[in-house]
Amino acid sequence: MALESMQDLLVEQLRELHHGESRISRMLPRVVRLAGHESLGHVLRTYQANTERHEARLIAIFEYLGLSPAGGESLAVAGQLEEIDDTLRQEGPDEMVDAALIIHLRGLTHIGIAGYTTTIALAEALGEPPVITLLQMTLDEELELEEALSTIARNDVNPDAVMAGIPEQARSLGAGLNWTDF
Repeated sequence: MALESMQDLLVEQLRELHHGESRISRMLPRVVRLAGHESLGHVLRTYQANTERHEARLIAIFEYLGLSPAGGESLAVAGQLEEIDDTLRQEGPDEMVDAALIIHLRGLTHIGIAGYTTTIALAEALGEPPVITLLQMTLDEELELEEALSTIARNDVNPDAVMAGIPEQARSLGAGLNWTDF
């Protein structure tokens, strides 16, 4: 697609977002099944439901614009999904795998935040209030997800991963110490 107008750029961005959400939607059920920490599993189920809504909103935008979502590709999302797939194939304690998953899931949310923020700016420049409204709803969910993943990493998964990486004998020597302070 030639980029000859801001409308062309908006459509290209929307197609990339749709492709990314579609790929994430197909990957999430597997990640939900393999998440070890209960709080991570809960956030991932929310992420899965949100992603389905994101796809539906993007389809609604394409219908509003009278266009097809076909033709987009998000190389950034594809790269993060490859990292997630590599992480899921690695062996190690569940806590370590969960910590690594959160790193890559946060990478996905950062891609989404950047994509939706810039696409909203394009829609604002073109004066498309219905598009802006739907994109803003999704951006708000991406920001909430980023905060939830950050909180789980900080409060639950990372402290458990730190402890899992310390041999049992060393843990007993450090009884009473808060290893997460190091």
